[in-house]
Amino acid sequence: MSLKCYYHPDREATTKCEKCDKMICIECKKPISITHGVKESQYATQHEFCMPCYYDYEMKKYSYSPRGYYIAFSILLPIILTLVILGLVFISHIPAAGFGLLASSPIPTFLFVCLLVSYISAKKRSPGMLAELKIKKEDFFKTLQIGSVCPECGNSVKTGISICPSCGSDIAG
Repeated sequence: MSLKCYYHPDREATTKCEKCDKMICIECKKPISITHGVKESQYATQHEFCMPCYYDYEMKKYSYSPRGYYIAFSILLPIILTLVILGLVFISHIPAAGFGLLASSPIPTFLFVCLLVSYISAKKRSPGMLAELKIKKEDFFKTLQIGSVCPECGNSVKTGISICPSCGSDIAG
């Protein structure tokens, strides 16, 4: 007995998804390259994911979570740099010009505008990509029209089929 694709029970499986271990056909296979390491010791590994696992992997890149590295490098670091430069400008010019020079200094204003633009552009770009990937994943499942799973072999079966194409067992009964 040959193995059938988890998403297309009428097709032969050619490989197994490296993330979820489901058997998949060539149409469901998505080869990806994952880069590891830093500049000096960087290397890439090749993997084969099923389409839903591929979309999950890609969505992880665009999803935001309040983790330390995100907060530190995209929000707190520019704010701290802006405040430090503001403080230096304030301290160095307070005896001579007071607050007038602080308001006219372009450096803090430039840093604040850079922070604001990068934050807004990142927020607009990433949720858009995340929503696009979610739609693609939903479209993949819509084209399959999977209705149930065979109780004998565990393969998915399309809507309206009463006999499993993989093992021949009766699904309805």
